[in-house]
Amino acid sequence: MGFRTPQSIEDLVSTNDFAVSLSPEDLSPIDSDLVVWISIDGDFSRIKSIVTRPFMQAYQSNSEIFLDAELTGALSHSTLLSLPYAIDRIIPMIEGALE
Repeated sequence: MGFRTPQSIEDLVSTNDFAVSLSPEDLSPIDSDLVVWISIDGDFSRIKSIVTRPFMQAYQSNSEIFLDAELTGALSHSTLLSLPYAIDRIIPMIEGALE
């Protein structure tokens, strides 16, 4: 899809890390043109209650998308069946967020 991980995130990754931890007080490493939030149970209340989130460019420009449990699972499984399904559903969400 042409997206790249921001250098600010790459700088936080140690060798063989699968994920990085961020402080809710400083979301600047993930603030970009588009932020995709995922949730294994579809509950985004913790994300939406982060006090510093309204200061993010993505929040202010309404360029965040929230993937429900089904889409999160489809991306996580990354199978030949789940990825096309997820991509077909996510592309319109991305286009809407970036308009």
